[in-house]
Amino acid sequence: MIDISKLSDFSYYSPNLLKIKTEKRQIIPLTFNLVQQRLHKVWEWQLHTTGMVRLDILKARREGMSTYVEGRLFHQAATIPNTGAFIITHDKKSLNKIFDMSKLFWTSLPSSFRPMKRYSNRTELVLENPNEKDRFTNPGLRSSIEVFSANTVTASRSGGYSVGHNSEVAFWENAEELITSTIPSIQDLPNTVIVNETTGNGRSGYFYEHWKKAKLNLKSARRLSNFYPLFFSWLMFPEYSTQFKTEKEKADFVGTMDEEEHYIKNKFKATLQQLNWRRS
Repeated sequence: MIDISKLSDFSYYSPNLLKIKTEKRQIIPLTFNLVQQRLHKVWEWQLHTTGMVRLDILKARREGMSTYVEGRLFHQAATIPNTGAFIITHDKKSLNKIFDMSKLFWTSLPSSFRPMKRYSNRTELVLENPNEKDRFTNPGLRSSIEVFSANTVTASRSGGYSVGHNSEVAFWENAEELITSTIPSIQDLPNTVIVNETTGNGRSGYFYEHWKKAKLNLKSARRLSNFYPLFFSWLMFPEYSTQFKTEKEKADFVGTMDEEEHYIKNKFKATLQQLNWRRS
């Protein structure tokens, strides 16, 4: 039985109403993993502290960061009227994968909690009354989610957005031009969201400089950035660990550890099982 009074709480809405497809093609509830739980705490802290969310997320691969952010964007579009959300991805494959996620969120909702849908195509999901005659008196949410490729530099300059997710920013060829054209379309108003998220791609480029500024802002008396930097190491993700089959295999591994592996073990307290996963 769904508690309607808790639908505005994403930590309740997500595991009870949202569904995702796993790599094994199973459809399961979006229940937070350990890394997503940490992101959720910071998201909620910033939302309650500043009234809005501005995050720079540096992450390892396949930790579920994009999944959490897309769930969060969909939740806002599906529960708050007039929410305009955009997602910009670094390539077409990622665009399709992320947008399929949003479509699955909608189709998997119980009918009594599924908002009206005007249409859904390859790049846009519009949540409003599909009946043109009734739309004036019963418009529905008038919310939308759009997905763009970073190759389309002017894609989201039209404005009217309140939520934005820039995915794998460090891999965009035109990141500075595109982001500086989209961020101003989201004003500093309550419940607005801008998330820049990426895996690492070297010590240069737009995201690297943006991240450095957000890090410096934590210690600066002068406001240098509105963004809060979050780093999620692969060492934080429980699944990134491989057990040894035998004690001999473990001993052989230790005997062949190189200088870098010893450094990671000593500096970051990595376990042998984590280093075994890393090597494989």
